[in-house]
Amino acid sequence: MVEVELRKDGQGVRGIFMRYVCMSKEVIPRHTVGSEIVKIHRKIASLKSDLQSQGLVAVGNQRRGTDAAVDWRSRPRTTYSQVDDEEFFGSEDVMREIVNTLLDRAGDHKPHKGVPICGMGGLGKTTLARKIYHHEDIRHLFSKFAWVSISQQWHLKDIFQRILIELVPGNREEILKMTEDELVRQLREVQKKEKCLIVLDDIWSLDA
Repeated sequence: MVEVELRKDGQGVRGIFMRYVCMSKEVIPRHTVGSEIVKIHRKIASLKSDLQSQGLVAVGNQRRGTDAAVDWRSRPRTTYSQVDDEEFFGSEDVMREIVNTLLDRAGDHKPHKGVPICGMGGLGKTTLARKIYHHEDIRHLFSKFAWVSISQQWHLKDIFQRILIELVPGNREEILKMTEDELVRQLREVQKKEKCLIVLDDIWSLDA
């Protein structure tokens, strides 16, 4: 990024010419960085696979003198809806486009549709989703909100429970006792009566 930006200070005709001449030089560092990122992701995937095949566990979280050995495979990654100051790739225009899409779909009474935010890990998809989730226009239009992290290990009934608890927090105890069919019926009823924005974050597979 630094190498590319350093070549952007030319002005006028000479600057345009120099920009054209340097264009091929910019492609090289961009391609190199992209290739390195792909290699890193492959290495991480390989290491995870090796750990799983060896049955290794992560050790940590010492609590009052007791060593707690935690199997990292049983601890799903969790994301949260709270806003923070993280940077994210894109711009205000991208956020505005998605906000407008949500507003249009919520306002025209058409069948529910999802709005996917896709891309490789680390691009800032969750951060972008958080900013949209808390956007002033979104908060004014929707009356119920739910943010649920799916992660790699997920169970359908658990997801239904977590969504419904966020939409109707006062019924937590009752929701935890419901069967899967009851959860589905209740979710449908809530969404018939209220305009709900539900974020399903950290989805890893088409099955999920």
